[in-house]
Amino acid sequence: MLNFKNAQEINDVIAAIHKFIEQDVFPLKEHYKNYLENERLFYDENGYLSAEVQQAFLEVRKVSTAAGFYNMFGDSSLGGEGDTFGSISNSPYAHYAMTFAITDQASFDKRQGGISCFLVPVDGKTCTNTSVISTLGNLGGEIGILVYENTRVHKKYIIGELHNGFDKALEGVDVGRIVMSANCVGVAQWALQKAVDYSNERQTFGQKIGSHQTIQIMLADCAMDIYAGRNMLLNCVWKMDNDKQLPIKEISMVKAYCTEMAQRVIDRCMQIHGGMGITNELKLVKAWSWSRAMRIPDGTTEIQKITIAKQLLKGNSSFS
Repeated sequence: MLNFKNAQEINDVIAAIHKFIEQDVFPLKEHYKNYLENERLFYDENGYLSAEVQQAFLEVRKVSTAAGFYNMFGDSSLGGEGDTFGSISNSPYAHYAMTFAITDQASFDKRQGGISCFLVPVDGKTCTNTSVISTLGNLGGEIGILVYENTRVHKKYIIGELHNGFDKALEGVDVGRIVMSANCVGVAQWALQKAVDYSNERQTFGQKIGSHQTIQIMLADCAMDIYAGRNMLLNCVWKMDNDKQLPIKEISMVKAYCTEMAQRVIDRCMQIHGGMGITNELKLVKAWSWSRAMRIPDGTTEIQKITIAKQLLKGNSSFS
């Protein structure tokens, strides 16, 4: 269960519930329409969101993230009846959305494929972007909610092979993990340079703070983290270009390490700047928020570690 206590969080959830009720996709929508008339029903005796409302909100989240896995199989065209919803990056200004749908239920149930990839036009008819979702640390790549209403897509919009589209999703995820890691290395280097410059300028008790060993150790820790992450990344990209098989273990190690590393480095740099570090005058706060968000997309740190362990247990224990 989520624990919404912050006033802004509660207001955001209530606003989302209103929107979902109006769109008729809220679980038990007839029951929750009473909430539109009396918002006091949203709260418990302590003034927080009630457990019932939180659970319903989580159910809506499940509906949203399930979009794209929708049976759209037909003869000359691929489509389905009813509405489905989903969140996707960059959808507020996208012309097409890569959509993954179950097209062979039997194969899907056996985990033997059954998923196809479609290039669906975001044209306001076939597929519509209805709203934008605010996320922590967003740097321009807005996430929106797409609505597929009785969507039918001609087979010419299939990407790759019918029923074998899941590989396309994995290809995108692998590239995304590497790009995300490269961004993290770059932002970490930027933050460290700011900390170095500040350490050579700021004075306390007649001395530059860079002369204090505590600051020196923090700078050195940042440099070691960045150096390790950068070279892990470069080695992994080299393997992707030169090895016959995709370096799954290395991709997961790079994604887990670089995203965690970036937040560690930025956090230390904020600490070195003291009060200035948390004012966002130097944009470190924004960078910290962004780096925190990078530990979630394309597989969380925990998912990466599970992948690494499974590869090791299968005998993939080489580091050359």
